[in-house]
Amino acid sequence: MAYTIEQIRLERDEKILQAFKRLRLPGMAGHFREILDGTVVVEGQDISSILEQFIAAELLRRTGNKAEKLIREARLWYPSADLEEVSRNTPYLSAQLISTLSKVRFIDARAFLIIHGGPKSGTTYLGCAIGASACRLSRRTRYIRYFDLLSRLVDAKRTGGLLQDELEELRTIPCLIVDDWMNSPMSQNELMLMREIMDYRPKNGGTILISHSHPDLWRDLMETTTSYRDSMFHTLTEGAMIIELN
Repeated sequence: MAYTIEQIRLERDEKILQAFKRLRLPGMAGHFREILDGTVVVEGQDISSILEQFIAAELLRRTGNKAEKLIREARLWYPSADLEEVSRNTPYLSAQLISTLSKVRFIDARAFLIIHGGPKSGTTYLGCAIGASACRLSRRTRYIRYFDLLSRLVDAKRTGGLLQDELEELRTIPCLIVDDWMNSPMSQNELMLMREIMDYRPKNGGTILISHSHPDLWRDLMETTTSYRDSMFHTLTEGAMIIELN
């Protein structure tokens, strides 16, 4: 049976779609399907422009997949948190500040970013929104609550060699987010453990500390009379960006 021109075209289009899939180019396959469905019009465009659109579609798909993977691995308390939502619901935070936070420059600056405010003020959501922005910019991120962090370190210490692995991860990850920081007094033993992380953070990446207490109170919340208290306080607050939520 002779094929009509339309049947030949449909068969050719299907072969192209399958070829994109076999080559693991789902972004290009999706863009080609949109052209076939008429939702994307390429008529009148030169071949270079059309090819550029195919490449852009594939890059967008791959970037999105990587961001989703990083967000999953970050274990954010609010994985869908978004700075645009913060901007709408927290009008007293300037557009310039939101824009600055979205660029996560504190990571390359290896700086501390402190977010503090009362319960239900949105501190955790803001921290997670910044973390999600870091993931979308391909920056590996880790979110953890303070007492979970402390528990992991204590358990790792009991098992010997695992402590160094855990410390290395927390010291070197590009973006570390610690929630519930200094919400209660920190014992001398806790302080010594935390110093094993925080002293290394300015060398390796950015750190977000989320707290219900004002940073000015942190020194008094460290239950030790040693010089480590002043050293730790200086490390955390010197040059830090501080955001207060109402």
